[in-house]
Amino acid sequence: MKDEEGEEEKEKEEKEKEEVKKEKKGKEEAEEKKKKEEKEKDKLGETEQEAKIEEMKEEEKKLEKERKEETEKEKIAEKEAESEKEEETEEKKESKKVEKGKKIEEISDAETEKLELSKNSWPELLGANGKAAAALIEKENKYVHAIVLKEGTPVPRDFRCDRVWVWVNECGVVVRVPIIT
Repeated sequence: MKDEEGEEEKEKEEKEKEEVKKEKKGKEEAEEKKKKEEKEKDKLGETEQEAKIEEMKEEEKKLEKERKEETEKEKIAEKEAESEKEEETEEKKESKKVEKGKKIEEISDAETEKLELSKNSWPELLGANGKAAAALIEKENKYVHAIVLKEGTPVPRDFRCDRVWVWVNECGVVVRVPIIT
């Protein structure tokens, strides 16, 4: 009986060993399957990442095209602005010459800038009657005192504020642009 029991125990041990081996194989196979699945997922993840990278590259290309278009538009706008500035400077150069009857007097750049900036000057009165110009200036501005002077006359001492010298020639025509001093 001992032999039978010993044989049965051996058989049981062998069966247990086989079962353990089968379990190990099953576990190993399951682990291999998991690894394969993970690899496949990684591959899918890599392909997804590659697709995302390609999309990003395409977006970057689109952005670069847009930037180029914007820079071209800016360059065109700058060129237009430059041409407008050139036209304005040409117009200013032409407007610097003020007609006085037959005479044309050139005004310096500083004077033209003052005239453009000053709201208290009357370039339209050049060539007008001196007394009428003085009356018009005083009518437009209540607190301004307009004084008519012949050209070449020394300036009188007048300590009032907001005075305008209206310079006229022998005929009584305004020769200089009246400006509030």
